[in-house]
Amino acid sequence: MCSHTLVRGLALACLLAAAPHAAASGLQIAPTSLTLASGGPAQAVWLTNTGDSVLRAQVRAFRWSQAEGKDALDPTQALVASPPMLSIPPGGRQLVRVIRTGAEAASGEQTFRLLIDELPISDGKQKGVQYVLRYSVPVFVGVGTAPDLHWSATADGGEIQLDIRNAGTAHAQISTLSLATADGATTPLVPGLLGYVLPDATMHWTVEVPAGATTANAHIKAEINGEPTDQTLSPGAPSR
Repeated sequence: MCSHTLVRGLALACLLAAAPHAAASGLQIAPTSLTLASGGPAQAVWLTNTGDSVLRAQVRAFRWSQAEGKDALDPTQALVASPPMLSIPPGGRQLVRVIRTGAEAASGEQTFRLLIDELPISDGKQKGVQYVLRYSVPVFVGVGTAPDLHWSATADGGEIQLDIRNAGTAHAQISTLSLATADGATTPLVPGLLGYVLPDATMHWTVEVPAGATTANAHIKAEINGEPTDQTLSPGAPSR
């Protein structure tokens, strides 16, 4: 089992600001998620080196599941990346093919993640601390009917306890959470991606409520796979 992290953006900028002799990464990827249709061809991920030195990277595939409200990654041969090891010159690009090799599910979708790790350079020319990136790319194989979500959103002091169960056959991407009160005021909670709920799984998140915002008679607004939804927020301790 393997946990996954994505080190980028503000966190990386803060580290570099605190370490003047650090080497910044130039690894960029596109797209940031993949869907492989049943019986369809392989898909591709482009890796780009925007830095000023050679970049080395490793690409590995894992089966992605969720249990007890947490993501789990397990090694698999049902999905492979080619090439798994690569070297990209400054300003260069490399195509990585993502190929399904395992049997298709009888129904619903299969879920995987690609871990794309930048590898530290050890040629003796790099000086100072090297900060490398890890991208975790969701891969969905096959097509489920739809997610079927059951929500429990409960105000608990200055936090919202959010449990979402997916009884459907397709994943749900949860993003753009906000708190909407009866007087029409809206307070952003999570401006981007909160996470995914895979088929037949339940996920739990604790979301902080900004100072001054009220949860009385409020609703949680969110986007599910890009579509808006509105859920009632209950007071008191959540049922877990």
